Amino acid sequence: MLFKFDFDQNKNQLIEIVSTPKLSFKLSAGIFDGRVEATYILNNPDHKFFCLVIDGAFEIEGRLMHARDGLALWDVEKVELEALSNNAIVLVLEHF
Repeated sequence: MLFKFDFDQNKNQLIEIVSTPKLSFKLSAGIFDGRVEATYILNNPDHKFFCLVIDGAFEIEGRLMHARDGLALWDVEKVELEALSNNAIVLVLEHF
């Protein structure tokens, strides 16, 4: 399956990359300028949240995270993210 997205057109926000009823997850990603905040709202609080910082630094739910750091959360309704560096990239997976 091929999925198309454009970071340049959708900078400073999470973009849905994979979201189809055939799969049990939704995959999003975003590239952010420093000090930009975003909120990821889960479709259901029973879902699980996982994120991986690809590049740069983020504060995710009060945790300082750098490139190659991952974080799994459950029993949450939303997750607060803040980029701490320019061109910071994060990958987000919501498991149903």
